[in-house]
Amino acid sequence: MAFGSDSSTANQDLLSKVDTHSKALVSIVERQKDLESKVEIVDEKIELLDHNIIKEIRTLSQDIKHLRDEIHDMKHNIELFQEFQSKVKKQFKITANHDEVQKLERYIDLWNPMQFATREELLDMKENIINFLADKIEEFLEDEVTTHTTKTTTKVINSNNNNKVESNKNNTNEIKK
Repeated sequence: MAFGSDSSTANQDLLSKVDTHSKALVSIVERQKDLESKVEIVDEKIELLDHNIIKEIRTLSQDIKHLRDEIHDMKHNIELFQEFQSKVKKQFKITANHDEVQKLERYIDLWNPMQFATREELLDMKENIINFLADKIEEFLEDEVTTHTTKTTTKVINSNNNNKVESNKNNTNEIKK
């Protein structure tokens, strides 16, 4: 039994070693399962991070595109503003300054264009003057004709009277003779 007892101790030793190894194996398997589960969780987190990063990259890409469009629009607006600004500068160069406006005001006050006549008023005044002058000329001519006629008549009458007076003188002189 010595062989048996040796074998039983050896068996027990072997059983105890197997038990220790099996416990170690179970422990390793459990740790492996824990590690595998942690790796799965890490993989899921990495996948979730990848998904979120891709989603964020798309959002950022769209935002960047939108910002580029806005920058392009702003550049265009700035160009339009600069063109407008240059046109305004040109207009300011063309427009009168304060001193020129004051000079113009003085000239306007001096000329007083509110007292100027319109074309219709001038044409009416012209017609009135022409009619007035025509009337005066007609009156003058009538007066001249009347005066001339009167003078001629007076001369004729005076001439006749002178002739009569001479004739009377002659007659008187003849009578006296």
